[in-house]
Amino acid sequence: MTTGRLGIALCMCLAAWSVQGETRTWTGGGADANWSTPANWGGTAPTANDTLVFSGTTQLASHNDLADDTPIAGVVFTADAGAFTLSGTPIALDGPVSNLSASAQTIGLGMALTGTRVFDASNGAITVSGTLSGAGGLTKTGAQALTLAASNSYDGVTTVNNGILLVTHGNALGSTNGNTVVNAPSGGYLQLSGGITVPEPLYLNWQRPDDKGNATALDSLLNLSGTNTLTGAVTCFKTRIYLSGGTKLIFTGGLTNLDGYLIFSIPATSSVELSGLPVKSPNNLLHLLDNGLLVANTPDNVWSRIEVRSSMTFRTDLKNTLPADSQVYLHLNTSTLNLNGYDQTVAGIYNNCYGVIRSDTPATLTVNQAGNSLHRGQLNGAVSLFKDGAGTLILSNTTSTTTGDITVTNGTLVAALTKSIGNSTNITVSGGTLDLRAPAMIPDAARLSISGDGTVAIGDGIVETVSDFFVNGVQQKSGTWGSTASGADHIDDTHFSGNGVLFVQHSPPFSATEATWDGEGEDTFLSTAANWQGDAAPLFDGSTHALFGTGGATATVDIAANLYGITFNRAGAFTFEAGSGSLSVGGGGISAASPDTTSRTYTINADVTLTDNAAWHVATNETGKTSLSITGAIGDGSDTYGFTKTGAGTLLLSGANTYDGITTVDNGMLHISHGNALGSSRNNTV
Repeated sequence: MTTGRLGIALCMCLAAWSVQGETRTWTGGGADANWSTPANWGGTAPTANDTLVFSGTTQLASHNDLADDTPIAGVVFTADAGAFTLSGTPIALDGPVSNLSASAQTIGLGMALTGTRVFDASNGAITVSGTLSGAGGLTKTGAQALTLAASNSYDGVTTVNNGILLVTHGNALGSTNGNTVVNAPSGGYLQLSGGITVPEPLYLNWQRPDDKGNATALDSLLNLSGTNTLTGAVTCFKTRIYLSGGTKLIFTGGLTNLDGYLIFSIPATSSVELSGLPVKSPNNLLHLLDNGLLVANTPDNVWSRIEVRSSMTFRTDLKNTLPADSQVYLHLNTSTLNLNGYDQTVAGIYNNCYGVIRSDTPATLTVNQAGNSLHRGQLNGAVSLFKDGAGTLILSNTTSTTTGDITVTNGTLVAALTKSIGNSTNITVSGGTLDLRAPAMIPDAARLSISGDGTVAIGDGIVETVSDFFVNGVQQKSGTWGSTASGADHIDDTHFSGNGVLFVQHSPPFSATEATWDGEGEDTFLSTAANWQGDAAPLFDGSTHALFGTGGATATVDIAANLYGITFNRAGAFTFEAGSGSLSVGGGGISAASPDTTSRTYTINADVTLTDNAAWHVATNETGKTSLSITGAIGDGSDTYGFTKTGAGTLLLSGANTYDGITTVDNGMLHISHGNALGSSRNNTV
């Protein structure tokens, strides 16, 4: 260090006190290390208002035994100074502390700050482990670190103009009467360490320049180690807050961002928690970098947009912690918004957004979107999406897995790719439009409800299958549904548009009346009352489930017999013969099951018209093998119905069948012996 730099430091010390003393330079020549020993100072011990200069490497453990609170005009460690440790009685500090040496200096004695005092760590670090008190403040300068390790009580403002101010005690920054200001553009840098709780109000000004000349590139606050909590108010201006790996930083006193981005950089093993008072960043962004976790459980937050970059996760631990007028922007497919079981409302998902929106437990994200945007990311877990607002939200991802509800009340929700809305089994459109642009958007087991002026648009060539379908709260009949242009069985131009169709598997639940055939009449006609138990013919209006039966081997279709379902369970062969009538079977389907271990075949030689989708069940009973043979033609009129083959037995189809619905084989064997046995080519066999 040049003589000029030392002179400047000494002038700073002398100018700080109106009553100027002498400059005393430590030589360490005494028999002990006490300040009162003249030989340690070249012959004259210091007195009040002197400036103390420590040089050389002799007697580095320097001890103050002067009177308590002796005024000292300043403390300077020269360029050739070793690593001193100052201890002993407290002093009244009336000037700056400067370290012109590359060696780290430790000040373990107490100091009363009589004014705002400069601690200049220009060439080497300074650690103050003694307490700082008094009405004054502290200004940190110099590129090296200043560490405050004690429980301090000084009342003035702490200003960090350059280099690191490391805080290792919760009260190191003094009382809360004066705040701490970090001026990052000039290199100021505040660091927290040791698992401390800091009540001090902070003002974090801008960002530090990096070594490449970028003026705003680095942080003004670093969580260096441990779990540290800031209970005082934190005010920011275009600042960056960083965390070291394996640390946690908690804000409970509120965060106010005056302008620009509020940037958090959080490594994968670290987290930030926003609790207590809210974040206020009006018209500005909350910007998350790196791969860690930010948890928000504060109400009444204000920001315009949250941007999640890299593999960062933003997790909500309180309902409506996201501002209702803000947007969400997930930059990468690994960027995550985790609702964590808490409902949230936002003004939109930012256009061309990637990333994952999830919740392991049920939670709803309401998107009250006025503009149009594309979300390429996933909806996962149990998150529900509630689309509101007049804008259009396009979902375009084939790997969404959410089981939550999908609701559209306004605007348009577009499902652009298969699985864009995940595995949701409860789809509601009470307003606006659900636009299905690819097949297999909705799980086959789903319930679709349309009410009010809600509409579903289905793209060309798409057959979208659902389990149940409701309009204005009323369950609708199975079959195909769509607009006039779709050619569906059931036309509803109020609630459908486009050329595709909705295929509904199930009609409303129906409680059928059972009637058992006993075959005791003089003929085999279905219409003969004596052929039925109780000698009363059942209704043939679709409300009867007919059981064949306790007697007789043949039933002849002599009337228009519309049955809800048919069960063959007679201990012997049974045949349905064609007659002058017609046979229709509804949602109860056909069941054939031998009641004993004897193998047998039940036969329908009459034509069968399907009036609903249903299960056709052919069972076995231990060694008894059951078969059901249908030789008549199976049709569905102008509707589109099919059936599902269940049970381990064999179903044989040999008629020229014309039904248009899907044939599904879940179990056992389906044996066909006619080229059209599987119905028309309009739908396939699964």
